[in-house]
Amino acid sequence: ALLADAIEALKEYVTPEEILSLIEAERTRLGQAKLTREELIGLRLYTGPPFIKFNGVLRESSGKMPESLTAHLKGNKYVTSIHCTVSGMVKLSKVTRIPEKRKVYRGMSGLRLPKEFWIEDEHGARG
Repeated sequence: ALLADAIEALKEYVTPEEILSLIEAERTRLGQAKLTREELIGLRLYTGPPFIKFNGVLRESSGKMPESLTAHLKGNKYVTSIHCTVSGMVKLSKVTRIPEKRKVYRGMSGLRLPKEFWIEDEHGARG
């Protein structure tokens, strides 16, 4: 029903064949990422309400988050969930390209990224 709804909503802009072609292209691209089941679950969690908990844990580690904003975590660090999510993001970033000249904005006020973000390690990883 979801696909039928999408086709109906977009029918004045694209043909059903074009939509199906785009879906197939995405399936192919995502297949190239070779995501594990756990990574898919982590990524899905991150796109929903658990995003608040994951980010609470990550921001808490900076020491700048008031305890009142992280008390609901009850000590849970979501280590495995965050690891799977990040691993999935890394894999997706290798098969996803942002179109040239497209601006991407992300608010990060008052933070300084560590040198590891900019300088590759011995394995060529950074970020």
